[in-house]
Amino acid sequence: MASPIITATIQAGLLSALSNIIAQLLSCHQANLPYRLDPTPLTHFVLFSILACPPNYLWQTYLERRYPGYTTPSTPGTTTSIANHPTTKSLTDRTAPAVRAVNDRVSAATSALEDSDLIQRFKRSTTEGIESVKSKASQYGNLTGHVRRASASLTGGTFYSEASEKQQQAETAGGLYTTPDGTLVDRLQEGGPARKKLNLRNTAIKFALDQTLGAAVNTVLFVAGMALLKGEALETVVGNVREQFWPLLFAGQKLWPLVSIVSFTLVPVEKRTVFGGIVGVGWGIFLSLRAAAAGKGKMKEM
Repeated sequence: MASPIITATIQAGLLSALSNIIAQLLSCHQANLPYRLDPTPLTHFVLFSILACPPNYLWQTYLERRYPGYTTPSTPGTTTSIANHPTTKSLTDRTAPAVRAVNDRVSAATSALEDSDLIQRFKRSTTEGIESVKSKASQYGNLTGHVRRASASLTGGTFYSEASEKQQQAETAGGLYTTPDGTLVDRLQEGGPARKKLNLRNTAIKFALDQTLGAAVNTVLFVAGMALLKGEALETVVGNVREQFWPLLFAGQKLWPLVSIVSFTLVPVEKRTVFGGIVGVGWGIFLSLRAAAAGKGKMKEM
């Protein structure tokens, strides 16, 4: 099976070919010319998409790894990560001797208290009281059994108790249940599948980086890459970047911010290039027409 980055690159090449073909046919239609395909711009456009896809795939992967959109309590920025932070560990190491000294003093005081005559007399009286209660309870054991069996028959064979009702209620409340000692436990926090939530902070950071740094780099790469594939001189490449950068960047802001929000919040990272490629068919038509106009020496406002 091909790796995800190879699959994404192949898909990007096919989608860019589709968008360029549609763009060429639209150009023929607008100029009232017979429909024909020029293989040269088609090859340039597809080749650029194949070369540009891997860096973009790695960029999206990095953003998701560095700023995961859906996080659990164990992800960066939570109690666990704070406890494992070097600064926290250093503070813990510095305070450890004092904590151990306090624990030793508390243990010594507790041991001395347990050995006192007052505590020993309290333990003996308590033990005698418990044994007396156990003796009396055994005398009524048969009666208790009869009561339990009668209760079971009245409740349809299930012994009813307040604890069992709480247990049942807790199990239906989002994976919660109570232990025999009455402790409320979240099953999902015990090691089951973690409950994930959309991390608004990480999503905002990814969106800002993608729409500033990512968009600027991609715009420069497209303008310069298409010029280089056409064999233009370096001076011409630089001039094209200066001339086309801002118009193309501002044109992209009409589409890609919304696409990024949907992608970061609803689309898994391994499928984002496919999603972007599908949406980008229309954008590719726009770029193809723009590149064709630039090749003719005119910049058209689409």
